Amino acid sequence: MQWIAMIAMLIDHIGIVFFKGEQVWRWIGRLAFPLYAYGIVAGYRHTRSLPRYAKRLAVTAALAQLPYLYAFGFMQVNVVGSFLFCIGVLYVLDRTGHPAARALIIAAALVIMQVLPFEYGGYGLLLVLIYRYAESSSQMFLGHLLLNFLYYVLMPLQMLSIAGTLIIIYTQKRLPALSERSAPAWLWRGFYPGHLLLLSIAAAFRRGLFAGF
Repeated sequence: MQWIAMIAMLIDHIGIVFFKGEQVWRWIGRLAFPLYAYGIVAGYRHTRSLPRYAKRLAVTAALAQLPYLYAFGFMQVNVVGSFLFCIGVLYVLDRTGHPAARALIIAAALVIMQVLPFEYGGYGLLLVLIYRYAESSSQMFLGHLLLNFLYYVLMPLQMLSIAGTLIIIYTQKRLPALSERSAPAWLWRGFYPGHLLLLSIAAAFRRGLFAGF
């Protein structure tokens, strides 16, 4: 899943920077977010040190923010910052027992993610919550499908992201056979800020900022 997520993200971001009128790049890119979101939930569940895990995400988000702003022109917190916020929400929810309090926490978090704004906003948080609390593959699939319908007006392209959940479900069944094919840790952790830096440099050349050199 890591290789698919990175390749899909790269294709999506190349399309944003260089081929804005060609939707096929964005279609392929819809695979990336659910795979990364699932990876974040898996990391939250299995990390030996949540503070260290959160620190790595914070460093990654900080390193990526300026290249992200320059390459895309999106005035929002990048997706790793969104995932870091989601991790904080999961941490609070897992230590809150009262259903009404949990509902208020989720509602407040959704508002914050939309207003600040964070990339993917409330959609991203809700998908993370689905992956965290779904008790079966069918719940995961139906939850993601319903979420896509709810956000269809705002994010119609995300309907295609259901394919990411299908990949996750398939991978869960074949996890022992696929576990040795994961990407190296340095590549998985460094890909997001690294590829954004390269894209921002390429975008600068395209815009003629280095024409005098």
